[in-house]
Amino acid sequence: MRKFSVLLTVSLLLLTSCSYNGAESKETAIVDSNDRNESAKDKEMILEDQLTVDEYGIEFIIKNYLNLTPKEMDHFKDSLRKATLYLGEHFNPLIGDEKKFYITLNKGNKVSYVNGNSIHYYRYLEGRAPIIHELSHALFGYTPGSGYFTQEGIAIFIQNEYKEYLFPNEKTPIHQLMNYFVKNERYIPLEILMNEELAERFTDVYGNEALSWVSYVEAGSFTTYLIDKYGKEKYFLIYNQANLAAKIEQVYKKPLNELEKEWLAFINENELKERNQWILNQPYYKELNRTLLEMDFANKLKEISNR
Repeated sequence: MRKFSVLLTVSLLLLTSCSYNGAESKETAIVDSNDRNESAKDKEMILEDQLTVDEYGIEFIIKNYLNLTPKEMDHFKDSLRKATLYLGEHFNPLIGDEKKFYITLNKGNKVSYVNGNSIHYYRYLEGRAPIIHELSHALFGYTPGSGYFTQEGIAIFIQNEYKEYLFPNEKTPIHQLMNYFVKNERYIPLEILMNEELAERFTDVYGNEALSWVSYVEAGSFTTYLIDKYGKEKYFLIYNQANLAAKIEQVYKKPLNELEKEWLAFINENELKERNQWILNQPYYKELNRTLLEMDFANKLKEISNR
């Protein structure tokens, strides 16, 4: 998740965004708290660490506010290195010129986010820190106030391909969850969702979390559809672009509404299978879903878009 300026002074009331509560279990945790018995001396040795990924000349400076032990820090650095290599191998054209990044591993249940070349992770020890999702934002770079849809869309595509099963769809196939939203008339027309002047109103996870859930799923689903059908190379050309609808028509040689119809027809064929409906019964998503279904969705869209 990119860091919107409005979030800088707001406290999180409920676990949200890329580190949402979701379907958690002991299996997802990086380490059981009962196993963290290393001495305080060991912990003090690595208040700050670093990692260099020589293949791409990228350096990470890591602030260890979680007091990770040397073994735990090695585990984190290994995860970070593998994620960097994956992005370099599969998404190299998007990697920017920045070579030095600053990472904080933080206590608390806030939202993990990126601010320029700084990556702030929360809930790492629970296995809920979106390592590759946030890393993609940092390595690819982004323009504040522009390109939200593709920035989040490709990050969600990547985390699903990488099997980093977190918000917004956990292990549920993204198109099946999108099918559920469409069939329940919880769908945001793309021309609205791609409007950068409105983006923050949909994605503000400290505000309307249910609406934010829909917006992230839509961005991930449409991105996945475009990449799977038309290839990554074309998507790279629309990444982080202003006037996205016009850019899409230029690259794909089809207007946005035509691609949208294609996508929705595809979504209609991807019924949410019973075995994947477990996400709607997890405590966090169950409450989120209840809020979403009780919402006067059409009027909420009108209110947000001033229509």
